[in-house]
Amino acid sequence: MTVADSGPPPKRRGRPPGAASTSRSTKANSSPSLRSLPPLPDLATFAQPLIAWYRRTARNLPWRRTRDSYAIAVSEFMLQQTQVNTVLPYYARWLALFPTWQHLAAAPESAVIKTWEGLGYYRRARNLHRLAQVVAASPTGQLPQTAAGLLELPGIGPYTASAIASFAHDEPTAVLDGNVLRVLTRQLAYGEDIARPVVQETLRTVAQALLNPAAPADFNQAIMELGATVCTPRGPQCLVCPVRTPCHAAAQGDPTAYPVKERVAPTEIAETVAIVQALDIATPRWLCEEIPTGQRNAGLWRFPHFDPDTMLGGAAELCAFTYGITKYRVRLRAIHAALASSVASAISSSSLLSEATDSASVIREDCAPVRLVTPPPGMRWLSAADIDELPFASAHRKIATLLLKG
Repeated sequence: MTVADSGPPPKRRGRPPGAASTSRSTKANSSPSLRSLPPLPDLATFAQPLIAWYRRTARNLPWRRTRDSYAIAVSEFMLQQTQVNTVLPYYARWLALFPTWQHLAAAPESAVIKTWEGLGYYRRARNLHRLAQVVAASPTGQLPQTAAGLLELPGIGPYTASAIASFAHDEPTAVLDGNVLRVLTRQLAYGEDIARPVVQETLRTVAQALLNPAAPADFNQAIMELGATVCTPRGPQCLVCPVRTPCHAAAQGDPTAYPVKERVAPTEIAETVAIVQALDIATPRWLCEEIPTGQRNAGLWRFPHFDPDTMLGGAAELCAFTYGITKYRVRLRAIHAALASSVASAISSSSLLSEATDSASVIREDCAPVRLVTPPPGMRWLSAADIDELPFASAHRKIATLLLKG
């Protein structure tokens, strides 16, 4: 499980007691280390009660019922930045369609992206597909069994390598994700900024020191489960926490002061997309485009951005909503629009008219349908069935759902 399972981090508050200064000079001259931490709890105080609690109360999740490294890898890729409840139906559908590395490697990218549609962060799907091709072409056709070997493969970082190695093969290697960071910083009342790589490395060392080598898979699952269900960002349930006794933040009375993380305000972006509709007697169609290589969500489909030089419209709004993506906050408007006469004329004069029947149509300046023409380069007229079949970027799928319902 990953950062997303923990929910959004708490808003930064005043620096907790004992936290180091974040002045420029201090940052330049200090490196957090184990020497700056309180003594770590021993096996009997932390790992053993934590694992016992997990074995009694753990959620029954399908990827916890297998030692198949492929199924575990699929779950780990999907759980990056995505909540467990969202992943569950995708995980089952994915394994039904692509049950092995070899099946996934042989699948066309379009099928992979379509199956992933709705989970977002499509780079994960492409990385998993690429990894499958590497694994399928390897002599064993399987993943390496160690974290070190897994790190040699594309798309696998330290967290994923440790998770797969411990869950599938019981390698005693600790995981470090957002849930684990929160649990550890509260256990130790550790007030350093967890966004700093040196702090993360210190906490990785702590996690490794606390890990029970006799039960590494259960320990890793347990500490993440604790962060996801009990030691949550807001409203931690300290009274039922199995490791409340050694927790320094609980003793201070304010565990939500941890972890400390410098917050950066998201960059605001405004986008306007055009809903351009062409009609023939039988089937309405909408102008859409495949997102080109080099742009976010390349290979997915979307409604085109409104271009005032080639389109008319703006008075009639289909919908408007705000969504977040990585470090951006996007305000998206979808407006009804039409191709301007200059575009239609240019297309017509270059003999690009489609081989349509007399009943076909094209959007005119006044938005009245007259005749369907070949769309601008990179775009297509899509029917409702086409829109349903092709993979759309999540925000544009939302627009399509609203549009087609109307």
